[in-house]
Amino acid sequence: QEKIIPAMVSNVSMTPTILDLLDIQGPPMEGHSLMPLINDEEAEPCQEIILCESTWQVKRGIRTKDWKFIKALEQDFHFGPIKELYHVTADPNEQVNLIDDMPEVAKELEERLDNWVQKRLAEVGKDKDPLEVQRTSLGRRWVEQIGIAKPS
Repeated sequence: QEKIIPAMVSNVSMTPTILDLLDIQGPPMEGHSLMPLINDEEAEPCQEIILCESTWQVKRGIRTKDWKFIKALEQDFHFGPIKELYHVTADPNEQVNLIDDMPEVAKELEERLDNWVQKRLAEVGKDKDPLEVQRTSLGRRWVEQIGIAKPS
């Protein structure tokens, strides 16, 4: 039976949910069981999700109920914007980048994203962001190999 739950959730909650469903006590981990949402019980919804990508472009993002902010750490070979802001409730297909129209929202989300990165670095005892250091995207390698330069 299919059930649609109008709450924002993250894939880090899959393992805790499966363990809860099987009544297995797991080790401490990121995420939390979604069984309360599934059972229509009161549950604290996910307030934000942090996104990371480094396949074609090294970037991070933060997704809230209403907004999605994306910050690229390098230029991609399509020369898209370095920062993007979408009002996902009004624009679920992310067609209108509001980065220039809503600078205060973008700034607040960028600060939350940067704070999350700093917190994670402190938790794992690192002083440098691995995405900044490694820059492992395929897009960057492709651009370097064929020598594409940004159009003037």
